Amino acid sequence: MAIVKYIDNIPAFSTKNEAVTWGRVNLGITGSHIHYDNGNKIYMPGTTHEAVLKAQRDLFLKLRKNNTL
Repeated sequence: MAIVKYIDNIPAFSTKNEAVTWGRVNLGITGSHIHYDNGNKIYMPGTTHEAVLKAQRDLFLKLRKNNTL
């Protein structure tokens, strides 16, 4: 997978498929949303930016609760 950059500590990819796959495997979320980087379309996991931030936060809290951090 080609990570183009990170936005809010979440990877953005050059293809929609990469973003969807990363989101499903790492955060258990579906879909993707678009950002632009120097005029180029890039893709992030989750249907909205808020959705991926929430999934990331929920995963962190779950890992902390289970003492697996």
